[in-house]
Formats: sequence, C-alpha cells, structure tokens
Amino acid sequence: MVPPHWRATEKGLYSQGGLAATPGTSNHGWGLSVDLDLNPASEAWMKANAPRFGFVEDVPREPWHWTYRPAQ
Repeated sequence: MVPPHWRATEKGLYSQGGLAATPGTSNHGWGLSVDLDLNPASEAWMKANAPRFGFVEDVPREPWHWTYRPAQ
C-alpha cells in the first residue's frame, strides 16, 4: 500500500515552498483546523461569533482558516 503522503512527497510539496505540511504536523490533519468557503456575511459572522465556540482566526492573510482552540 502506498503511504498517504507519498503523492505530496513525490511532487515536492513539503520541500518546495511549503505548499503542504509534513504529515503529522498540521492542525488540519489533527481535526483542529478547517478552511471554510465563506461569503462576506458569513465571514463577518465568524469574526464576531467564532470565539464563543472556541474558534480563532490564527493565520494572517487567510480569513478562511479557523482553528479550534477552546479557552483553557
């Protein structure tokens, strides 16, 4: 069986510009981060309400990227 990260390794996505995270290092892979396709109204709602549900916008210049990080 081919490892799931084989295609990304073959294409050089880990070493050429950081287009993909090394397996096991991405919050997406751990189920903690999501990329959402938001219209302007939905984006505004997320900015206003997401913290109430434990989500933060933690990547500058990526308003579609949200990470679950509940208050400790």
